[in-house]
Amino acid sequence: MKNQEVAQLFDDIAKLLELKGENVFRVLAYQRAGQTIDGLPTDVATLSDEELIALPGIGKDLAGKIREYLATGRIAKYDELTREIPAGVLELLRVPGIGPKKAKQFFEKLKIAGIDDLEAAIKEGRLRKLPGIQDRTEQNLLKGIDLARRFRART
Repeated sequence: MKNQEVAQLFDDIAKLLELKGENVFRVLAYQRAGQTIDGLPTDVATLSDEELIALPGIGKDLAGKIREYLATGRIAKYDELTREIPAGVLELLRVPGIGPKKAKQFFEKLKIAGIDDLEAAIKEGRLRKLPGIQDRTEQNLLKGIDLARRFRART
């Protein structure tokens, strides 16, 4: 079943759009579509175009992206967004305590583009240059990095 792959891609697209500061309704549309696809009891590849469009939160545009992924294994919109925003920034969102605003701030101000960069910035004290970052915040982020790495290793 391709459902989880499509759902993950839609969720990642939503996060990337949020990082770019795109329209919140567009972000929510991708999130809802991802949830819908993830919750399907049948394989998305077996659905016709009409059945896809009939699903809650899936219109012609998103159904086209699903078909594109099923045919090519890629979604051009995702590729376009990852050219603008490094994949490592998306990885930062997997660290508990980091949302899109912080990830964007870390990338724009300190060029942090991944978990390893974040850990190095904390240890070098560069994160403290940012507003709202204190010792306790750094300690929580280090714990979050550890959790994210353990989760990644498990999967």
